[in-house]
Amino acid sequence: MREVPGDKDALVSFEGFFVQLVKNPKGKTAEWAEIARAHGFTEIKVLLFVRNPIGHMVSIYNQSLQYNGVSVSLDEFAMNYRYPEMAWFVIEALNRHPDYSLCLLNYDVAKADLVGHTCQWLGADKESFPEIDAKRIVNRGLSRGEIEVIRFLNGVTPLSGRFASKCLLEVFTKGKTAKPKPCADVQQMVAVNNGDAMAMISRFASPGHAYKIDYIDEVRPDTSKREVMVAALKTAIAVLIYGGPLLVMRVKKDYLARRPAKTAPAGR
Repeated sequence: MREVPGDKDALVSFEGFFVQLVKNPKGKTAEWAEIARAHGFTEIKVLLFVRNPIGHMVSIYNQSLQYNGVSVSLDEFAMNYRYPEMAWFVIEALNRHPDYSLCLLNYDVAKADLVGHTCQWLGADKESFPEIDAKRIVNRGLSRGEIEVIRFLNGVTPLSGRFASKCLLEVFTKGKTAKPKPCADVQQMVAVNNGDAMAMISRFASPGHAYKIDYIDEVRPDTSKREVMVAALKTAIAVLIYGGPLLVMRVKKDYLARRPAKTAPAGR
């Protein structure tokens, strides 16, 4: 990166920044400040979104089923939900460093006009940004039957669950997404376990963007055997359609790598 002229700014966006800060809040803030100063920047402005706990916990559960090999139920998963606490460690480190200024927004409040809120923080004209199609599906979640199938596969081996989930979402792009709901007692436990961290974070949030407990009405229909059987059949089809060619390519690549190289016949 070259040194940027004094009248220019640089915008950097990456979800992984939060993970790096959680692992080492004090060290990473200091490291990034040194990099910024080395390239001519005197201030780092941070836009950080938090999410209300119940909806966020359900979203994390869905992602963990698909990508992290989770096989437990949603209620069991909720026992270890501590994201507001992790966010507090990050916010505390950012606020303590003199080179950083933090803008904290609640995603559940801002999502109706996410581009507008971001442009306001940037000091940019919203009209200068291309229109976003809100109806475009970025990535769908799993259906109720698919959740049970992937949970089972994750219990066998997380690799099989991740692979099957990838195949499902690639082949059946318009499947119906389920919205798992934790029971009332579990929702209350999540609110209590994270209450102190949410209260501290809310003190630094922009007006109207404090945490709220987003309780979900406890209406949880049981997943039928038919739903699970249909999902299992779809999974098998998806693995054959999407995973079959990948497997053939992998086997071919391994075969060619192990086959001894041909040598030219010796000249007479």
